[in-house]
Order: sequence, then C-alpha cells, then structure tokens
Amino acid sequence: MSVSIRRSRLCLAASLLALGACRSTPSQPAGPSASASAKASSSAAAASSARPNVSQDMEGWVELSAGLATRLTLRPDGKGHRFVWRVLRVALDKVAVQAAASPEGQMMAFNLQRQWLFAVNGGYFETDRKPSGLLQFGKTKLGSYRKGGGTGLLVIDGGRARLLDASRGATLGGEPELALQSGPRLVETDGKLGITSDPKPPAARSAVCLRQGGHRLDFVITWDPRNPAEGPSLLQLAEWLSKPDEDNPTGCEGALNLDGGPSAALVVPGRPELAHSARAPVPFALVGRSR
Repeated sequence: MSVSIRRSRLCLAASLLALGACRSTPSQPAGPSASASAKASSSAAAASSARPNVSQDMEGWVELSAGLATRLTLRPDGKGHRFVWRVLRVALDKVAVQAAASPEGQMMAFNLQRQWLFAVNGGYFETDRKPSGLLQFGKTKLGSYRKGGGTGLLVIDGGRARLLDASRGATLGGEPELALQSGPRLVETDGKLGITSDPKPPAARSAVCLRQGGHRLDFVITWDPRNPAEGPSLLQLAEWLSKPDEDNPTGCEGALNLDGGPSAALVVPGRPELAHSARAPVPFALVGRSR
C-alpha cells in the first residue's frame, strides 16, 4: 500500500473517531424493570464511548468467531459525502440466524447476553410492537404474513438463505430456521435493482445481502459519521449493493431492506466498540449463534 493511501486512510480514521466520540445514547423508555434499563443504558454508554479500531478495520476484515467477520469502511456517494459502511459477514454453515425479543425493547441489552454472537435489527413493527409481517423461526411464530408487511421474504433453512417475492404470499412448506418479511427488495435475485425511486428521506440504513448461492449473508449497517441518525437514500443503498466492490466480484444475489432510521442497530456481545446504537426501542432482533 502506498504511503499516500495509508496516510489518507489514517486521516479518514482519525476523522471518524472524532465524530464517533460525539455520539449520544438513545433515551430509555420507562419499563417494568429499572435495573434492566440501567444495564441497557450502561451498555449503550460503553458502545458510545468505546473507540473502534477504525484503521485496522479499514485495512481488512476482523474475524470475530468461526463463520463471523466484520469490516468497517467509508463509502462515497458520488456527491462528496462519505458514509460509514459496516458489514457483518455470516457463514450459514457455521452460524445459525434466528429471531429474539429485545430485552425491554433495548437492542444494547443484547450486549449482556453472551449466548448470541451478534444482534441486528430486523423488519418493521407496529405501534403495539408486534411485527408488521411474517416473523418465524422453527415452531415459534412472532408475526403472521401480511400483504403490507413488506415485499420481500428472507427464508433460511438448511444453512442456506433465499429471498422470495412476498407479494405472492408466504408458503414455507415446513418450519424454517428463519422467515422474515420486510422490504422493499433492494436487489432482485437476478441482480437487478428492486427499486427505481426513493420517496423517503435519507436516514441510517440496515439491509441483508445474499451471497455465494445463499450460503453467506452480509448484514450491512450504514450511516452518516457526522450524524448517526442520518445516512444514504434507499436508492443509493440499493445501487451500492447491486454492484461489485473491492471485496466482492459481483453485487448481491438478492438484498432486502430492514427497518432502518432510528431502528438501525448492531450489537456484538463483548465488543461494544463495534456497536451501532438504535435511537428508538426495537422490539425484536435477528441474532446469531454458533451451530
């Protein structure tokens, strides 16, 4: 690597660290257990104050456990803006993905639950905090299929993920490891864009990308380092995911938008420096465990 490139990356890393130090933690809603809320607040504070090794992440991938790795980069949008791009890479032959209720709706509380390798926010939910669409893992069904619950259906079974068109219904034919309805589909299974316009304002985003014939998932969290609540447009996210990059010779083999904005969150228990905190209660998450 040339001296100029390394110097540039270190400057970017220093800028991102300075900006990250200004993060504020999300407000905590009243709940039945003050001690649990206090622990979640403590975890959120640790995540906000921890300094991620950005320079190391920008050099390459960081292995977290068997079948789980992460990388942090800055991605330009062509308009002079740079967005944080955090990828959590999951090999489904080594890591099983399912759903779990967030303790008192606080994503950062997963930092205290070491049985999970990670937790990321899932699909949309209603005002009563129930899933807006289908959410099932094994025999456990947290939400039922609904036509307005999202245009995509992520199904994981037998260590392989598929992305289905949810507008055609949701016939699973068994008890999958995970079935999640969300949307929109950002990248179709043929590699084409799933959307052509974006009526929503820019915001922090989260998505899941299928690779290697569905045997690998990339969970992506992206936000503006100047304001973690802000981020790219949904169309910009879809365009990024549909194209090759320095890590992948092709775009995603299907990508599904998850509930972003204030819900966008990532937690790796025991690694608070990797966290991106939700700025609102999130009732359930997608979690990973070793097979």
